[in-house]
Amino acid sequence: MSMVPLLGYADYTKSIDQIRLLQLRLHELASSKGNLHPDVIALSQELDDYVVIVQKYWRHICRESLTG
Repeated sequence: MSMVPLLGYADYTKSIDQIRLLQLRLHELASSKGNLHPDVIALSQELDDYVVIVQKYWRHICRESLTG
């Protein structure tokens, strides 16, 4: 996934849904293959990317609310 900024609330909710799905998949994959398997690490990195874009979205929202 490329680090595309979220453009609004709809993108935010889609990203949160994707985070939840990836968390479930990550848990299942890690349980079956182990924490250090390359597929588990790749999925974990994909999950991290979603978390970062959500954090950036919230940082942007907070800045907007402070500046009016």
